[in-house]
Amino acid sequence: MKSPARRPRPRRLRAAIAALAAALLFAAPVGTAHAAAGPAAPGSREDLLTALGIGDVGVDYLVLVDQSLSMGDAGYDTAVRTEVKKLIDGMRSVDRVGFISFAVRPGTQKKFVQAAEAKSLLDGLSVDDPGGTNLGLALASAADLIDKTPLDNPPRPVGVVLLSDAKEDVPAGQPYAKIDPSTPEWKALRARFDKIGAQRDIAGFGVDFEQGADVVYKAISTVLSSIPAGHAKTVPELSGPLQEWAGQARAKQGAAAVDAEKGKGVEARWIVPDTLDGTFDVSSNVPLVLELKATTARVPVRVSDLAVSGAQVSGLPADPVIVDPKAPPVRINVTMSAARTRTGLGGGTSTVEVRPRVTGTVDSPLGPAVTQYLNRPLALATDIANVPPSPPVKLTGKETTERASWMTAGIVIVIIAALILAVGGTLYVVPRKMQGELDVWSYDGTYSMVVGVDGERSVARTPLSRIQDPGWISVRGGQGFGRRGRTLRIQCSRGGNVGGIRMAEGGKGVVAGLDVQHRKWTRPTGGGPGTG
Repeated sequence: MKSPARRPRPRRLRAAIAALAAALLFAAPVGTAHAAAGPAAPGSREDLLTALGIGDVGVDYLVLVDQSLSMGDAGYDTAVRTEVKKLIDGMRSVDRVGFISFAVRPGTQKKFVQAAEAKSLLDGLSVDDPGGTNLGLALASAADLIDKTPLDNPPRPVGVVLLSDAKEDVPAGQPYAKIDPSTPEWKALRARFDKIGAQRDIAGFGVDFEQGADVVYKAISTVLSSIPAGHAKTVPELSGPLQEWAGQARAKQGAAAVDAEKGKGVEARWIVPDTLDGTFDVSSNVPLVLELKATTARVPVRVSDLAVSGAQVSGLPADPVIVDPKAPPVRINVTMSAARTRTGLGGGTSTVEVRPRVTGTVDSPLGPAVTQYLNRPLALATDIANVPPSPPVKLTGKETTERASWMTAGIVIVIIAALILAVGGTLYVVPRKMQGELDVWSYDGTYSMVVGVDGERSVARTPLSRIQDPGWISVRGGQGFGRRGRTLRIQCSRGGNVGGIRMAEGGKGVVAGLDVQHRKWTRPTGGGPGTG
């Protein structure tokens, strides 16, 4: 009879559920890490602006065309239309152009359109009263049109181009009849342009067709906070200043985009499958997902030396990872487990809370180009921000203490014993010089010699009994194996023949590691043979 099948343990059941949930989670497409140095380094300011995502941001040009009678009588009206069309041909396709016609009063307003469409608007400009020229009303109309134009992100720079012969034959009592910065109406108009300048970069350009009058320059400089970017006597002369200002304005856009990234960087969080009890055991070799998300808006971020502290992780890329804010977050499949230690005294397993922390070096491949072309550093956050999983999930794991095998322990013991024997044997075999003196007397008192010992331990004096000639004495001292004294036998004979080496009186030598000196004996008072 078959035994009934055992019911699975709850712990195993939870592990199976966790594994199934993980499998379902990781079956979905997961973004891979861009393990490369990143995009090619920008070779120009325009390349950098494109990499920042603002390369297609254009510039707005608002052209104010004087259509008074004096302009028509002098033939300026026809020249303006021809020359402005040539000016538009030099603009980029993403730039926009708007028009306002004016005389004594504002006339037609044409909102900003793409440069390719703008030339056709010139022929539709008209005014109701061409009798005079009111530059103040024309500039006030420009402020109205700019205010009604929605702000882009980033805001487009605006260049106001004022074309007029500046003959201010304006009826008395009309607003802005004369250019006077001290009057309330001109002060109010300047305040409006100051407000516009706080939202977007703005500059003024002027053409005064009357040689030497400089009235247009005066009008523009009155309403703008800074000196206008260009002033000329003909429209073609404005081409160079307009292009130079547009480049500087776009560089300001790039700088503003970079400044907005200050303190931003990369966030890391773990995506784990949900479990019934709100915990997840990472010891079961179920893969997890590490998600890296850029907190920047435009600047790509590079993470080098990606690592995890507080847990054991496999699957992290060795190459730098590029995290682009304009792309989905980078997701990396990894396997994480709790800490594992090894000991020779025993082993065991316990469940602990796993607290992994993602670390790495954070910078951007655009950093050098930002410094070079925008003259500012890219101040990103250099540490990875670790974000807890949402919803909160507690990570647990089996912390294992492994016991070393007996075979390994035996090999270690044998190696240690061999080292001890090698060192000890060396200490025993190598002669040690001993320190002190030992007087050696013959039995009849006809000679003596002194054995000088120089070493780590003093010589123990050895009592002498009557010895025959020739005879032997034993000298004990020094440090040998196991810290025991070494015993050396020295042969004594008349004439100072010691240890097979014959020395004259006063001679010195080394015998078996001992410094030996022969000197003439003088009988000590009360001494004699056998006294030692």
